[in-house]
Amino acid sequence: MWSRLIDLRKRCKLVILLSSQLEKYILHAIEELKYGEAEIAKSRISFLKGALTKKKKKELENQHNMELQSLEEQFNTQMNEFNLEWDNKIRQFNEQVQNQELEMTTRHNMEIAELKKNFNENSNRFKYSKTLLDLKNQQIHLVKQQLYFPFYLVSKKLK
Repeated sequence: MWSRLIDLRKRCKLVILLSSQLEKYILHAIEELKYGEAEIAKSRISFLKGALTKKKKKELENQHNMELQSLEEQFNTQMNEFNLEWDNKIRQFNEQVQNQELEMTTRHNMEIAELKKNFNENSNRFKYSKTLLDLKNQQIHLVKQQLYFPFYLVSKKLK
């Protein structure tokens, strides 16, 4: 790339030098009344300047395309690095979530086991409801009074 720019600069200097010599030649040709040769030299100067302009334009387009390609490569590289970094962060996050879920599940299972153990230990002591106790007392009093049919009805309620 740089060699092309140096080559282009050398060509520009040569074209400028050549066009200045042609301008001197044009002045000399006009003094000698050789207008045809002066016109030919003038057209050569415009041709050289046009060719130089085209060459500069082409070199600038090439340089622009190379810079654009370089920028696209840099952008793609940065995007790949960004994606890799975020993929790693997402992977670490997912691993952390899985670890926390495992810890939570383990803790919950331990708490459930402890609660079941406490429930089984405390299940031996249960309390009867007030209505149940009242019905049993009624049964006892009815038997003492020898009222068997009401006793039968109260027994049905207990079941």
